[in-house]
Amino acid sequence: MPQQRRLPTRFLGYGLALLSTAIVATTFIVSKAVLKTLNPESFSILWYGAAAVYAALYGHVRGDTPPARTLRRQWKPLLALACTNALSALLWFSEIKMADPALVSFFGCMSTLFAVLLGVGLLGEQLQHQEWAGAALILAGVLMITYYSDRVVLLVFIMALGNTFLHASGAVIAKCAVGDVTPLTLTLVRAGGTSIIILIVTLLTGRWEWPSIGALALIALGALGGPFISHILFYRALALIDVSQVSLINATRPLFVLLYSLLLLGSLPLLHQIAGGLLSIIGVVTLLSARRLAPAYQAERVVKQKEQ
Repeated sequence: MPQQRRLPTRFLGYGLALLSTAIVATTFIVSKAVLKTLNPESFSILWYGAAAVYAALYGHVRGDTPPARTLRRQWKPLLALACTNALSALLWFSEIKMADPALVSFFGCMSTLFAVLLGVGLLGEQLQHQEWAGAALILAGVLMITYYSDRVVLLVFIMALGNTFLHASGAVIAKCAVGDVTPLTLTLVRAGGTSIIILIVTLLTGRWEWPSIGALALIALGALGGPFISHILFYRALALIDVSQVSLINATRPLFVLLYSLLLLGSLPLLHQIAGGLLSIIGVVTLLSARRLAPAYQAERVVKQKEQ
């Protein structure tokens, strides 16, 4: 019998990365539905608390619970990561409560830009001409979105600037200071720490609101898919293909959010906002594609292949 040819593992990696992107995009829709009856502080506590429980159960089943000595040794960067994510989460869910989820996802393209600029400023990385072109497209898209916009959109834009900068800062913290911590530990500490920090602030300010049974069910389901299953698929994809390839696929997330918003919520941003969002996505793809072809990246890739 002729031997069956197996598909290259990279195709599985592409599929897992795309599935991860499609699942994490549901976070915008679930959040929008629940935030109609709950404030961002209470929602964040329950959302990340549920994600932490899922991560802890998953780690217990796999025997991959974080060693106490690792947590003690890395407590400063882990605490910084949790604090950064807590503030980022409050801004992000406030944006979703105020604006169309697709519009918020378009503003999220700025996170890639900030991550690259932080890499240039803090890690001494260099940008090529094509990377600068991608950055310019992202900025042009954001300006197009905010052009002739009302005060709500402008306020959401300002909040998105803070959110995306904090999100990118968290990624730099994780990359620079938490090198020997497993992805599951990062997920657990990030989610659990975020929930606890926001809980303390919410109780001190008297902002806690009790959710309905329906809201709890949506949070439990959404947190299972968004911050948990999508992360597992994401890390599995990273094991099969390059991080730059995963990042390129993740850049399509706003398209999924746009589709979900239309099908499930029956809402869409204005035409010029959609055009600006698509331009920003093109900028992200251009920027990430250029970084993938950069000499430093290629040299690092060769070293990793030799180590394997």
